[in-house]
Amino acid sequence: MIATEEDILCYHCGEICDAKNICIADKYFCCVGCKLVYELLAQNNLCQYYDIEKNPGINRKESALGKRFDFLDDNTLISKLLDFQNEEYAKITLFVPQIHCSSCIYLLERLHKINDAIINTTVDFPKRKASITFLHQKISLRTIVELLTNIGYEPKISLNDLEKIHDRRYERSL
Repeated sequence: MIATEEDILCYHCGEICDAKNICIADKYFCCVGCKLVYELLAQNNLCQYYDIEKNPGINRKESALGKRFDFLDDNTLISKLLDFQNEEYAKITLFVPQIHCSSCIYLLERLHKINDAIINTTVDFPKRKASITFLHQKISLRTIVELLTNIGYEPKISLNDLEKIHDRRYERSL
């Protein structure tokens, strides 16, 4: 659907707002999901996200998580997904196909402001990957994935990720 001048566009994702009653002050949202993402960003002083690019967000109309990430409660599976884990910290690299602009990088690299159990996030923009270091005693991998999904960056986790093959062959001739 092409927007006309009379249409009100969602402050978060830029889609046309069918219902004009989902708003905060002068900001309108196409759905409750987009409004919730805005509120989350506002609560954590991250609204500069919207200054980087106009309507950088991803539409959240389909944000029902349900039991979709129940498999991330399995410790055996989690240990296979993690890049690193010790008594305190864990690190995981996730493929996030929704990464498409500098606003995405800005938001993802500030996840620690949304949840202080997330220590650091580094985004590899060309590969669309996010490496997240977190305190695994304070936040679960499932919670991290659900947080990412709720703000519009659902990581793609496949069974192929479980079979991480690390090439241990090194060039030793030098």
